[in-house]
Amino acid sequence: MSNGMYNTTAYRTVNGIYYLDACRLRTIRWVESCIPTVYRPAPMPESLASKSDFSAFFVVVNGQLESGEFPYDDLYVRYGFSFGPDWTVVDGIENGLSQIARKAAGCDNSVVWNFPVDISFKSTNAHGWPRMSVSIYGVDSLGRDVVRGYGSVLLPPFAGDYERYIHTYIPVPSSLWQRLVSWLTGTYAEFYDSKLVAQSDNREVTRVESTGVVKVKFSVLTRGMAALGYSLAPGASM
Repeated sequence: MSNGMYNTTAYRTVNGIYYLDACRLRTIRWVESCIPTVYRPAPMPESLASKSDFSAFFVVVNGQLESGEFPYDDLYVRYGFSFGPDWTVVDGIENGLSQIARKAAGCDNSVVWNFPVDISFKSTNAHGWPRMSVSIYGVDSLGRDVVRGYGSVLLPPFAGDYERYIHTYIPVPSSLWQRLVSWLTGTYAEFYDSKLVAQSDNREVTRVESTGVVKVKFSVLTRGMAALGYSLAPGASM
């Protein structure tokens, strides 16, 4: 170790971690600003960081709405989550709206959003496990915003990285005349609630047609499930 105008190199322990420090100091002293910055992931919510809370389990979901394949262009996507009464959102965003994306010239029908998803749940009961619902919107030939597809997917129940494909559809009028009126007036058939696709009620007589596919990626982390008696998949750590 040297002093003066020379580099001072030494090891110091901070929170049980050894850091290699190299700073120019006239006198040998440790200052917090000399400790190199070490990358750490974003901190968990306080409720997740509590080690004494065994009355509930937590599910942390990160990922992205990556892309979609549709016969349309100029599309944007809206997402939301549906879950049971025992579930609460403790961190993150429950609803999101992406940018408008266009297809690349000379490529396939893919529209790329790469729109991030970040949310954390707390629950005492696995019943009502969260589902993500997506709604795809676009612009028709007259510049009007119209729905291009609805769909939903169950969030993976085990920790790990996942890739899911959501097949989308839209409700259709019951007659050709109603379709013509819808096109002329710009009032296309839509669900009154976009999260209806994540439910089973009031969908028995709904007529729909397929429109496309949305690709979604999830990274799931669970905590406290084993303490409440839930079995974990092989390789799960919490």
